[in-house]
Amino acid sequence: MNPEFHLMHTHIHPLGRFCFAASLFASVLMTRIEWVVFGILLILVLQIRCFSESWLPLRRAFRLLLWLLIPIILLHLFFTPGRLIWPDSSLPFSREGVNQAAWLALRLCALFVAAMAVSRSLHISEWIYYIGRMPLVGKRLLPFVQLASPMREMVSEHIQLQRQQKHSLRSLPNALATLFVNVWQGAEAEADSVWEHWQPSAQKHANGGHALGVLMGLCGLAILLASRLA
Repeated sequence: MNPEFHLMHTHIHPLGRFCFAASLFASVLMTRIEWVVFGILLILVLQIRCFSESWLPLRRAFRLLLWLLIPIILLHLFFTPGRLIWPDSSLPFSREGVNQAAWLALRLCALFVAAMAVSRSLHISEWIYYIGRMPLVGKRLLPFVQLASPMREMVSEHIQLQRQQKHSLRSLPNALATLFVNVWQGAEAEADSVWEHWQPSAQKHANGGHALGVLMGLCGLAILLASRLA
């Protein structure tokens, strides 16, 4: 068994874990209050840390997020009109730009981590089990679930290869284009491999504590309700 999911399999029922993470994801989508989003983000970080028993997944996630956050922050700082922070300087930073950039960066981080928590709330065998039991669409979704794990490994390998090469600022667009092409071609190869070696999974979902699962699900719903009332 994957050690990253040992605690989840042993103590908490899968549906309880999924309900908790999905409730927090919905809370982030529906709330517009900064301190509520920040509080939910902290809960999500602690959830992933406890279930993964390592900070490594979170460190990787936030390194990836920097590529999105930096352009968003800079664009709002330079182009959002409003009251200038330093009127006598050449920097066009406005208070409204800072506030908007901070809010969007916080919301993006929360949504990203919430999606990460939902995906990690179940082990791959549990995803396969529950999706396979879904009426009508379950069998259509199973190949995509089977493809998720090899795709993640393939993308990580290509990104790591690009990091090992030194790129100047001028060559960065070409490096990104090469990365995109390699990932696209690798995705086709992985999809062909999954199709050629397709076998219906016989794995059963892991049983966890029903009481803790119900409690965790109710806690997620309570957070969702509280975020709506805040």
